[in-house]
Amino acid sequence: DQQGAFAHVGAWRGAERTLTGGEGPERIDVTAFTWSMWSVLGVDPLAGRVFAADEDLAGRDDVVVLSHGLWTRRFGADPEILGRSIELDGRAIDVIGVMPADFDFRVNGGAEAWIPMGIDPGNPPGRGNHFASIAGRLAGGVSFEQARAEMRTILDRWGQDESIGHTWRAPNHPAFLRPLHDQIVGDVRTSLVILLGAVGFVLLIACANVANLLLVRGESRQQEIAIRTSMGAGQPRIVRQLVTESLVMAVAGGVSGLLLAYGGLIALLSAAPSTLPRLHEVGLNPSVLAFSAGVTILSGVLFGLAPALQSSRNDVQGVLREESRGGTASRRRFRFRHLLVVSEMSLAVVLLIAAALLMQSFWRLQNVDPGFRGDGLITMSVNAPASSYPEQEDVTAFYRDVIPRLAALPGVTLATAVRTPPLSGNLPPNDLDIEGYEAVEDVGPLNADIQVVAPGYFEAMGIPVLRGRSFEDRDQMDGEIVGVIDE
Repeated sequence: DQQGAFAHVGAWRGAERTLTGGEGPERIDVTAFTWSMWSVLGVDPLAGRVFAADEDLAGRDDVVVLSHGLWTRRFGADPEILGRSIELDGRAIDVIGVMPADFDFRVNGGAEAWIPMGIDPGNPPGRGNHFASIAGRLAGGVSFEQARAEMRTILDRWGQDESIGHTWRAPNHPAFLRPLHDQIVGDVRTSLVILLGAVGFVLLIACANVANLLLVRGESRQQEIAIRTSMGAGQPRIVRQLVTESLVMAVAGGVSGLLLAYGGLIALLSAAPSTLPRLHEVGLNPSVLAFSAGVTILSGVLFGLAPALQSSRNDVQGVLREESRGGTASRRRFRFRHLLVVSEMSLAVVLLIAAALLMQSFWRLQNVDPGFRGDGLITMSVNAPASSYPEQEDVTAFYRDVIPRLAALPGVTLATAVRTPPLSGNLPPNDLDIEGYEAVEDVGPLNADIQVVAPGYFEAMGIPVLRGRSFEDRDQMDGEIVGVIDE
């Protein structure tokens, strides 16, 4: 309400739900949207509709929009899916829409369905409960920097508003504005640019090799071309013959390259890490094919035309006399070939140095200590839905029951639970006050990432406790509240 830089503003948060019925229960990735997020993204469903403002309220949020993939995989692309009821976490909700196949809003992972955020205006989540992310579409004529300045102003105003009911300090609660494209692809761009540069070096080396071979081939055909010219073949015919031969070789090489690229792409996708964003969209698209076709034809014409024009300008009688005397080509004739050889060697040296540095970085990354032991660890995602476990005591009882049963399985030495496994996501930051610590003026309380674990977590992960002790079964929420801090 206080901002004017954005035409539409919405929020979302990622979640997991259990889809039941049909082929049995299945855990799916679900994203909770505020109704305004659809206006921010500006996308229309393939079928049906998206949820409206009055459906984004607690108690009225029993609707769902399916992804095209889930609709096809789980429901066989049933055209009568709209209006049907499905069960998510034991709760019946109605399908009101299906998104297009190319819609994939995966900022914090994939999404197979979208549900309303369903916040109760009369009982919103507690202040300081950082659980959602916000997206906005800039209003017309508003720049990115203008929007950032407005956010700073709003934050400063909030910091002076005591009615918020949350200890707010602007330095500890900044607003980070980032283009959605950068948020999705993250820091992968730098790695891909480096890889593209390495591929470019290899391509240049290959081009230098091919150019040398064609020049040598052209030099060896000087007498043949001279004989053809002396027998009446004109310059256009000589050029046409050499360009045609070059195009045949170029097209054969281009087709072979595309076939090799297709096979290599399949192999790379099967071995690529899942953390690479939008990996499922990687492929040989029409633009790539058109570019390859254009480069193939252009290179064929250029590599055929250059020696053809050079040969057609040679002194026919001089070439024939030189060949008859067994003479060698002039120094000028080899100058360009020498330049290509030097360029090829220079590129190869640069490429080898870069490869050695990358291998050294890779070796160091493989030997980085993550702070825990990863060998022998197996993880699974378990959720206690509110429909079956309505109270916090019920959830606690569920985990107290399931962890010992997992630990009793053959081959299991330790079993425990953690809210967010290491390296799998961001922890929600929360304010932290320490007894005896006085906050620096205008800085406010400490802001810490807080993890929730079960007894035995540090032992199972191989994390040493430097001082004090780890959690035990006697550390329950109804007793003394205890915690462990990092170094």
